[in-house]
Amino acid sequence: RFTVFSMIVLASGLITAGLVSWWLPMTVRPELIWIGVLLAAGFLLAEQLAVNIDARGEVSWTISFTEIPLVIGLFVAPFQVVLAAHLVAGVGTLLARRVQDKVVYNTGVEILEISSAFAVATLLNSALAGFGPPWIGVLAGALAAPLSSTLLALVAMHILGRRMRTEAGVRLVARILVLGVVNASVGVVGYEIATSVERSE
Repeated sequence: RFTVFSMIVLASGLITAGLVSWWLPMTVRPELIWIGVLLAAGFLLAEQLAVNIDARGEVSWTISFTEIPLVIGLFVAPFQVVLAAHLVAGVGTLLARRVQDKVVYNTGVEILEISSAFAVATLLNSALAGFGPPWIGVLAGALAAPLSSTLLALVAMHILGRRMRTEAGVRLVARILVLGVVNASVGVVGYEIATSVERSE
């Protein structure tokens, strides 16, 4: 059952990524190469500091600091570059840790995380239409990523018959959102400081 569900998650992720890529086409620029490399390094570092939660068997998700490089990516890079960097770091980490049995599921989750982040950030900034700072959409997008993966893991547990009590699920989502807010805020503040210093020089 988990194998079938994993394939569904991966297929959903690929379809979603295709739609977001069509919606947000990339303009190729030479600097995107080193931006992608730096983002991949940032995601890889965040993955090394991650805490993996194995919830009653086959379903698992990771609490990490990936919101920080994700925020930077939302500011400076197109969807396709951030997605590639995240997949290189995330899938590479799984393979290095020899967790091949969950590569398909986690690949789909990671694709959905980045897709939801860019969709939320773009929609919110378009809705604000210049009435607020661009970091509002970035912050919301960065929070959409861990929220989507956590909710997906809870759905997976329900489908596989490994249910978590509602109160425990709500507490888990709340904790992940709090951690996400902290991490995303660090990324936003760091980026704003770096850009303000660059402008002042």
